[in-house]
Amino acid sequence: MTSFCKANQDDLLGFKIKLYPTEDQKVILNKQIDMFRYVYNWALEVEHNNYNDDKENSHFLRQNEMFDLLKDMRNSEDHKWLKELPLNTCRHAVLSLLKAFMDFFERRNRYPKYKSRKDPTNKFFILRGERVRFFDQYVHIEGFARGDSILCKNHNIPKNAKYYNCMVSFDGYDYWLSLTTEIHEPMIFRMNTSDGLGIDLGLRKLAKLSNGTEYHLPNTDKLEKRRKRQAARVARDIKKRYDLAKQTRTKFEDIPMSNGMIKRAKEFRKTCNRMTNIRRTYIHTMTKQIVDLNPEFVVMETLNVKGMLKNKYLARKISESYFYDIGTQLKYKCKRRDIPFIKAPRNFASTQICSNCGERHKVGTSEIYRCSYCGFVIDRDLNAAINLKNYYSTI
Repeated sequence: MTSFCKANQDDLLGFKIKLYPTEDQKVILNKQIDMFRYVYNWALEVEHNNYNDDKENSHFLRQNEMFDLLKDMRNSEDHKWLKELPLNTCRHAVLSLLKAFMDFFERRNRYPKYKSRKDPTNKFFILRGERVRFFDQYVHIEGFARGDSILCKNHNIPKNAKYYNCMVSFDGYDYWLSLTTEIHEPMIFRMNTSDGLGIDLGLRKLAKLSNGTEYHLPNTDKLEKRRKRQAARVARDIKKRYDLAKQTRTKFEDIPMSNGMIKRAKEFRKTCNRMTNIRRTYIHTMTKQIVDLNPEFVVMETLNVKGMLKNKYLARKISESYFYDIGTQLKYKCKRRDIPFIKAPRNFASTQICSNCGERHKVGTSEIYRCSYCGFVIDRDLNAAINLKNYYSTI
């Protein structure tokens, strides 16, 4: 999502909550998603045509110029239906397009493309943070009538605060509201109740702490079997549509899906979302438990995840471990507790160093570390975690 926040980035805290709209509210949300995508594609067409015009005054249209054209377009007879979408949301669609062009000009991304309604990643819209209001277990957003609020159940989002980067998204099954807000609570200063911690990440054990605690990813084998079974059914449905498109010489996108195909695709997305939510919830719980120990400091190893993903046999397992998310969550949670958080450099061989004598030698794939110099025997991951803990004293 494009960020338009001007607040202090160090004080921002993000939230993502699930919405429970009624059937009538779903119609309004889907309409806003479609209109947001339409305005984005319209802005892209205007910029593309104007920038590639042969006239001498052709140039890249800036924000104020695009807003003037947007106002004229919304007031035209052909686009009066766009007034159902709040003006601020339309402007955010234009700003998203301008941000995409800025990334292209600065070579951070490719040339912007039109958003397809069939792409699940395009099902979202950005709204103004000042128009988001929470009432107990309900939230009111811009575009809904006064008094028409969406159920969001239990959440811990602070009320009467400034909200930034507000976005409503649809993952194919559920609706979500994500936003950030400034948290000005003072740092939590407490007496350190435990020694420093070293954290070793891996695939055998998700995390191994220097105090001996182990964390493993939750068992989702049952859901994984269901996901594979559903994926095979969806693949057969896609093949049927592809063969029919080839026989009738029509575009694959123009072949309609039957009700059964839609149902199977929705069940597949639901299973995938459930597995993702289970893992992410577990990582949040794990990082909170680590910070609740109130360690003197935390040292975590830095993994070359991009290089590790090149291993086709382990790529899926690595991507499901969320190593980056673990580091990100520990960083901001330690900061709020005033706990020093250090990431050891990649060249620090925590696995090869003996935590007893300090000598270094390769250990291969063995789960047990045996030092050939002092005869010390210890669990491989625990040895690495202790070395990471000891690394703090060398800084």
